[in-house]
Amino acid sequence: MGQEEPKGRRAFRKILEDRNEKMRRLLMKMEAENAKREAKDAAREQRAIREAVEEAKTFREYLEAEGISYTTLLHLIALQEDMSSLAHNILLGYEHGEGWPSGT
Repeated sequence: MGQEEPKGRRAFRKILEDRNEKMRRLLMKMEAENAKREAKDAAREQRAIREAVEEAKTFREYLEAEGISYTTLLHLIALQEDMSSLAHNILLGYEHGEGWPSGT
């Protein structure tokens, strides 16, 4: 015949089972909250991507209106960044109708 568990051991086992159940419920709650947070993050990321796409399309329309591609613009920016500040200012003056400096 099976032996009965001592009373103290039964009480301890019950406490452990209760704690395990509480921990299991807590873990389930944390997992659910984490899933909600991940869903919100994914939605926020998708919204940011949609907004960035609209921004890129709008900028692309400006480029197309000027007849240049984005890669051409990047190339021109790189060339402009290589210019000295004096050359930059001379070109700005020319663009504003001041002409080229005398003697050039």
